[in-house]
Amino acid sequence: MRPIVWLFCKLKHSGGWRIRLWLGSAAAVFALSGCVILERWEWTVTRFHTLGDVRERTFTVVPAQSANNDSLEFIQYAGMLAAKLEGLGMKFRPPIELGKIDFVVCLDYGIGEPRQFLYNSPIYGQTSPAQSTYVNHYVVNTNGQGSNITSTVNTPATYGVVGSTSQSVTNYHQYIRIFIYDGKAAADKTWLKRYEGKADGDGYLRDLTKIVPSGLKALLTEFPGESGGSKKKTLFGIDQIP
Repeated sequence: MRPIVWLFCKLKHSGGWRIRLWLGSAAAVFALSGCVILERWEWTVTRFHTLGDVRERTFTVVPAQSANNDSLEFIQYAGMLAAKLEGLGMKFRPPIELGKIDFVVCLDYGIGEPRQFLYNSPIYGQTSPAQSTYVNHYVVNTNGQGSNITSTVNTPATYGVVGSTSQSVTNYHQYIRIFIYDGKAAADKTWLKRYEGKADGDGYLRDLTKIVPSGLKALLTEFPGESGGSKKKTLFGIDQIP
């Protein structure tokens, strides 16, 4: 997932979101001189599940890694996930009600090790200069008198590729994972997986505050979605909010 900046001039956007504080959702719009800069994000989304209709089903959200048990950052991302599932008709319950809950939703996210990539970029410039050519003509008028006339032929300059330059970029694997287990079975220490969804990207960003909301959006736009399918998901700008 590589964020690419796109510039849409003379585009005005106003508005806001009423979001409960405990969900911790955020949106980012940068405006400058009458222009709005939007980011483009690409994810590969894959899902496997045995879920049916999830409306009116209860759920709780827990971290997939114990290191996030007391993480305020995880609480914010879990709030985004819970808000989306509630918007789909599900009902959130706190983890202490385990045993009475239909589903336990586990959230995981992270960034892989850095990888260096080399690529060549063309250099564009002038390939030939503008030229003026003078041509002499001998012209005879109706009276039979002749004279020399000089005309000018102008050839414009041409432009194209004049070379190339090598550059390197550091990319990171970025991922979001959602696992959903049967809540009743989990209460008996039996982990019966009902849903496995993942969003994978590749880019230079290491900022989880941007990566996680975008990945959640990609995963949850279609939920539970087609099982066994994998597709590309592209998001723009303010669409990052789940």
